Amino acid sequence: MNQAAAEAAADPVVPPELVDPKTPKEVKIRLSARPPVTDPTLGIEVSVDGSKAKHRLVSIGDSLTHGFQSLAIFNTDLSYPALIARELGWYENFLHPEYPGYGGLPLDLEFVLHQLEGQYGSEINFWEIAPAFFFIRHLLNEIELYWEQGDGSKFPPAVGINHNLGIYGWDLRDILCKTAASEKAVLDQLLAGGPTTIGLIPIGVGAKVKRYMEICGRMAAVRVLESAHAPDGTAFTPLEAAKALGDDGGIETLTVFIGANNALGTVLELGEPRWSGEFYDDCVKKDAYNVWLPSHFEAEYRLITEAIGAIKASHVIFCTVPHVTIVPIARGVGTVKTRPGSRYFDYYTHVWITDDDFDPVRDPYLTGNQARAIDSAIDQYNDLIVDIVREGRQAGKDWLVLDTAGILDRMAYRRYLSDPTAQPA
Repeated sequence: MNQAAAEAAADPVVPPELVDPKTPKEVKIRLSARPPVTDPTLGIEVSVDGSKAKHRLVSIGDSLTHGFQSLAIFNTDLSYPALIARELGWYENFLHPEYPGYGGLPLDLEFVLHQLEGQYGSEINFWEIAPAFFFIRHLLNEIELYWEQGDGSKFPPAVGINHNLGIYGWDLRDILCKTAASEKAVLDQLLAGGPTTIGLIPIGVGAKVKRYMEICGRMAAVRVLESAHAPDGTAFTPLEAAKALGDDGGIETLTVFIGANNALGTVLELGEPRWSGEFYDDCVKKDAYNVWLPSHFEAEYRLITEAIGAIKASHVIFCTVPHVTIVPIARGVGTVKTRPGSRYFDYYTHVWITDDDFDPVRDPYLTGNQARAIDSAIDQYNDLIVDIVREGRQAGKDWLVLDTAGILDRMAYRRYLSDPTAQPA
């Protein structure tokens, strides 16, 4: 979206007290919810027949596409692409990665709780607290060793390029530059250092958790892309893998649900948002940032769009990026909003910190104004995605928009419960 259009979309007058002073000027603050897009065609008729395509469904994305639940990638047969493939009657042909052991990667909380319940029952009494603690430590060590040194560290034989190309934690630049080969190279270096020993030796646990999470992320990615390569062995990115499937008889429907991780780090880490700057497009140095400027997001998304334009897919569905305050990772504190009719609370912190326990001096948080700025940037991301779909349809391509951000906004409950005037139209 150009500057004039962005300014027109933003609210005309925003009181200074509702703007975080460190918000970049190109971020156009909105006080009202972005109107949802309800017509996936944007009113532009295009007729494309994809019935003869060999591959009925291919999906590119991040954790939601991959099949993330209970803090792990485990039941990939319940990922949304797999569910769609099942409804299409094409599940038997739908190739997707599997993570069968110990509840998947990196740590399935539901699996851990079921194991604990199996050992001690639904309630733990006072005398069982210490044994339960050591039981969990032993279980964590088993899980870690399974993935780092056991059967989980062995990659299954390649059958063909996966149709589900979603990889949890990946952002726009990742799907442009990373392959199984690049991930394996880093993974080998990490594993050369020996086991992480989170459960066995809980010393320096913060650094160990970070290392284990990185190992799991790389391992999960390799399982997705291990079979994605050219006949000469050249490794493919997810976009190149999708193109190879398109060249192999065509794709009926391609879904693209990517971009959330270009802002999600703000609520995972909390604290001062780190807006993208120099080297935002570097595959390694970009990790210095946790939220992308709209102009940087556009530059990356345009590159992805160019690659998608070269894929032989009859229909392409682009999904918008959910707002960080809707995703159940951080929670608004208390019932007081930044002002009457506002969608935002004064503070956002970790979900496990209760209203009564929250202390802004001690606990990490985003302010309501910071959250508003991040969500406003996401609005600009989504305006761009809609514009790209419009451009594609005007060029005769059957590109469609699924406004997941608009849908999820209108499912939000707590932020509107005590203040009906904040409810979107």
